[in-house]
Amino acid sequence: MGRLFQRRRILRRDGNSCFYCGMIFLREAQMTLDHVVPICIRPKGASGGVVLACEPCNQAKGAMPPADVLALAGVPVPPGLGDLEPEQIHELFVATVRGRFEAGLRPRAE
Repeated sequence: MGRLFQRRRILRRDGNSCFYCGMIFLREAQMTLDHVVPICIRPKGASGGVVLACEPCNQAKGAMPPADVLALAGVPVPPGLGDLEPEQIHELFVATVRGRFEAGLRPRAE
Protein backbone atom coordinates (compact mmCIF):
# COMPACT_ATOMS: atom_id res chain seq x y z
CA MET A 1 0.00 0.00 0.00
CA GLY A 2 2.86 2.42 0.75
CA ARG A 3 4.37 2.15 -2.74
CA LEU A 4 1.03 2.75 -4.43
CA PHE A 5 0.45 5.84 -2.26
CA GLN A 6 3.97 7.10 -3.08
CA ARG A 7 3.42 6.61 -6.84
CA ARG A 8 0.10 8.47 -6.74
CA ARG A 9 1.59 11.31 -4.70
CA ILE A 10 4.47 11.67 -7.19
CA LEU A 11 1.98 11.43 -10.08
CA ARG A 12 0.07 14.42 -8.67
CA ARG A 13 3.24 16.36 -7.84
CA ASP A 14 4.76 15.90 -11.30
CA GLY A 15 1.56 16.85 -13.09
CA ASN A 16 0.86 13.41 -14.54
CA SER A 17 3.78 13.78 -16.97
CA CYS A 18 7.32 12.60 -17.65
CA PHE A 19 9.80 14.80 -15.81
CA TYR A 20 12.27 14.69 -18.70
CA CYS A 21 10.20 15.04 -21.89
CA GLY A 22 6.82 16.18 -20.60
CA MET A 23 4.80 13.30 -22.10
CA ILE A 24 1.39 13.11 -20.39
CA PHE A 25 0.56 9.72 -18.87
CA LEU A 26 -2.90 8.45 -19.75
CA ARG A 27 -2.53 5.40 -17.49
CA GLU A 28 -0.38 4.73 -14.43
CA ALA A 29 1.01 1.69 -16.23
CA GLN A 30 2.82 4.02 -18.67
CA MET A 31 4.95 5.66 -15.99
CA THR A 32 8.12 4.59 -14.27
CA LEU A 33 9.90 6.13 -11.30
CA ASP A 34 13.42 7.46 -11.82
CA HIS A 35 15.97 8.37 -9.18
CA VAL A 36 17.45 11.75 -10.14
CA VAL A 37 20.66 10.71 -8.41
CA PRO A 38 21.11 7.06 -9.45
CA ILE A 39 21.21 4.56 -6.61
CA CYS A 40 24.59 3.24 -7.77
CA ILE A 41 26.31 6.65 -7.25
CA ARG A 42 24.26 7.98 -4.33
CA PRO A 43 25.87 8.13 -0.90
CA LYS A 44 24.83 5.22 1.30
CA GLY A 45 21.70 6.03 3.27
CA ALA A 46 20.74 9.10 1.20
CA SER A 47 17.16 9.10 -0.04
CA GLY A 48 17.56 11.00 -3.32
CA GLY A 49 14.79 12.49 -5.40
CA VAL A 50 12.34 10.39 -7.38
CA VAL A 51 10.51 11.71 -10.45
CA LEU A 52 8.05 10.30 -12.98
CA ALA A 53 9.61 9.24 -16.27
CA CYS A 54 8.35 7.54 -19.39
CA GLU A 55 10.16 4.30 -20.10
CA PRO A 56 12.22 5.67 -23.06
CA CYS A 57 13.55 8.55 -20.94
CA ASN A 58 14.17 6.36 -17.89
CA GLN A 59 16.06 3.79 -20.00
CA ALA A 60 18.06 6.49 -21.81
CA LYS A 61 19.07 8.17 -18.54
CA GLY A 62 20.00 4.90 -16.87
CA ALA A 63 22.73 5.57 -14.30
CA MET A 64 23.79 8.85 -15.92
CA PRO A 65 25.24 11.21 -13.33
CA PRO A 66 23.36 14.48 -12.72
CA ALA A 67 26.15 16.57 -14.30
CA ASP A 68 25.70 14.70 -17.60
CA VAL A 69 21.94 15.22 -17.57
CA LEU A 70 22.41 18.94 -16.86
CA ALA A 71 24.87 19.20 -19.75
CA LEU A 72 22.42 17.47 -22.11
CA ALA A 73 19.76 19.98 -21.06
CA GLY A 74 22.12 22.85 -21.83
CA VAL A 75 22.20 23.89 -18.18
CA PRO A 76 25.54 25.08 -16.76
CA VAL A 77 26.85 22.58 -14.22
CA PRO A 78 27.31 24.46 -10.95
CA PRO A 79 30.67 24.16 -9.24
CA GLY A 80 30.53 21.74 -6.34
CA LEU A 81 27.59 19.75 -7.77
CA GLY A 82 29.12 16.60 -6.30
CA ASP A 83 29.02 18.15 -2.82
CA LEU A 84 25.26 18.75 -2.89
CA GLU A 85 22.87 16.42 -1.10
CA PRO A 86 20.61 14.32 -3.38
CA GLU A 87 17.60 16.38 -2.31
CA GLN A 88 19.40 19.61 -3.35
CA ILE A 89 20.25 18.07 -6.73
CA HIS A 90 16.57 17.13 -7.11
CA GLU A 91 15.59 20.78 -6.45
CA LEU A 92 18.15 21.95 -9.03
CA PHE A 93 16.71 19.50 -11.57
CA VAL A 94 13.15 20.68 -10.93
CA ALA A 95 14.22 24.28 -11.45
CA THR A 96 16.32 23.74 -14.58
CA VAL A 97 15.76 20.39 -16.32
CA ARG A 98 12.02 19.59 -16.10
CA GLY A 99 10.51 19.03 -19.54
CA ARG A 100 13.63 19.98 -21.52
CA PHE A 101 14.06 16.69 -23.40
CA GLU A 102 12.31 14.86 -26.18
CA ALA A 103 11.80 11.16 -25.48
CA GLY A 104 15.17 9.47 -25.15
CA LEU A 105 16.88 12.34 -23.31
CA ARG A 106 17.61 14.37 -26.42
CA PRO A 107 17.42 18.14 -25.94
CA ARG A 108 14.05 19.55 -27.02
CA ALA A 109 14.19 21.43 -30.33
CA GLU A 110 13.56 25.12 -29.59
